Amino acid sequence: MWGSALPHSAVLAPAAEDRIWRTTDANEDLEPNASAPIMRRQNVVHLTKVITDWHRRAPATTGRAG
Repeated sequence: MWGSALPHSAVLAPAAEDRIWRTTDANEDLEPNASAPIMRRQNVVHLTKVITDWHRRAPATTGRAG
């Protein structure tokens, strides 16, 4: 499962504005230039759902991380 997400895993440190996750619903769980997602329970639950849903319909990788 995680293999398809690896090219996009550079979302953390910092969560730059040009990362793929900023174009998904995960954006609401990331503060600008943060080194980690917002760690409130509701954000972690939401981010987990966004990532697992994304995996089910992941776009083709472009070879560029992020």
